Amino acid sequence: MKKYFLVILVLSLLAALEPLSIDIYLPAFEDIAKGLNVEMSKVQISLSTFLAGFAIGQLLWGPVSDYYGRKRPILLAMGIFILCSFIASHVTTVGQLWVVRFFQAFSGCAGVVIGRAVVNDLFEGKLRTKVFALLVIISGVAPIIAPTLGNAILKVWHWQGIFYTMAIIGIITVLLSALFLPKNRSVKDLDLKNSPKPNLKNMLVGYVKIMANWQFVIYTFIGAMLYASLMTYVSNAPFIIMTKGGLSSDWFSLIFAINAIGLIIGTLIITPLDKKMGLHKLIKIAVILQIPISIALVVFSFWGSSIFPILVLLFMNLVLTGLLMPTTTSLALEPFTIESGTASALMGFIQLFFTFIFSTVVSYLQNNSIIPSMVAILLCALFSLLFILMDNHKTSRDIYYRIGAGGKRM
Repeated sequence: MKKYFLVILVLSLLAALEPLSIDIYLPAFEDIAKGLNVEMSKVQISLSTFLAGFAIGQLLWGPVSDYYGRKRPILLAMGIFILCSFIASHVTTVGQLWVVRFFQAFSGCAGVVIGRAVVNDLFEGKLRTKVFALLVIISGVAPIIAPTLGNAILKVWHWQGIFYTMAIIGIITVLLSALFLPKNRSVKDLDLKNSPKPNLKNMLVGYVKIMANWQFVIYTFIGAMLYASLMTYVSNAPFIIMTKGGLSSDWFSLIFAINAIGLIIGTLIITPLDKKMGLHKLIKIAVILQIPISIALVVFSFWGSSIFPILVLLFMNLVLTGLLMPTTTSLALEPFTIESGTASALMGFIQLFFTFIFSTVVSYLQNNSIIPSMVAILLCALFSLLFILMDNHKTSRDIYYRIGAGGKRM
């Protein structure tokens, strides 16, 4: 890994861009609402447009990076991200903010989706899993640092300074990417005959081809359940800890940090456990362990009189999440070489799609209770177990190939 230190540094910045771009401006919601003379709920919509842009943008940048290579699309996308960040600091209406945040995410997501593809290009086996584990750590730590950083900027530079900071981070990322990100052998550079250009028809064909791979499908959907479970916790953490738990904002920050450490612990135990049992068995055991923890979360949300058992169980669940996210990502992308950008894009889209469904249902059913969010975490664990069982069931695989993949095994 020492050989690729600077490359991994760039990949870490790209991985951190999404959580930083979301969480760094959360403390500025009230200031933005006052500056644009609107209700805070209107400003919150900009978060939804950001997530929509992030989900849709991945579907473009993945295939584009397969055709034109990884480096050039990242530089182009980050240039658009920087421009959008500067424009966001000068918006005069909340509608303009919604639009700019959409395109900021649409371009910024390229770093995340192509970054995963770069890892798949450069690393193999255990080393690839280690790098994905590092990126999970970065993604877990960034949301902790970002609100504190945003609050500090807000006091000195007001809400416009938040977006200036995003632009500065984008500029640093572009410079480091230009200097240290290696070029890969793109389809265009290889001059392969009849190589499909990334138009709408060919992108759809490419995604169908990716979905024909059983290993990708199983581990992508397990990863999607993990991501949905993680985001259910993150989005409901203030309500769980402060509103229902009755703890102060200082306690919230401390507990949030401790839980992030749980995520990091999960990534650190991958290597020693992988040596003993291998990734496939490790994932199976971790998914099974999630079930009793998730059931206990639901039980305590119904009958528990204290928040602390729930916090302990959430910590345990996050350790397993930290273990499972890089391992499922590694195995999902393992079968692909030239198409790893397309595979990474589809993986990211599926993750956000299920996260949107779970978060929408939980928000609708919440009714001043933590029960819906705990049930959502349990459902995510149960669906993950279902995919594990399907992977072990030869008939399920054969049916999938006959119906979904046109009889082709990949």
